[in-house]
Amino acid sequence: MDELTPESLAARVAELEARLAAPTVKDWRKAIGLPFDSEFMEQVNEEGKKYRESLRREAEAEADAEDARRDAESQ
Repeated sequence: MDELTPESLAARVAELEARLAAPTVKDWRKAIGLPFDSEFMEQVNEEGKKYRESLRREAEAEADAEDARRDAESQ
């Protein structure tokens, strides 16, 4: 490491300030480098939708069963 002088520290601070002032990537998906317009990502999205829909149907079935049980108990 170079000797730390006021001049070298000032240069390092200026470099860091320039880096911080540069625009940053706002979209985390771009930061990790995945191509979100690819066929692979379309498949991932489609499978995710199918999975969420299956969870939704399962929860609705459980809620319907619970409603039916409560109705039967109240009669």
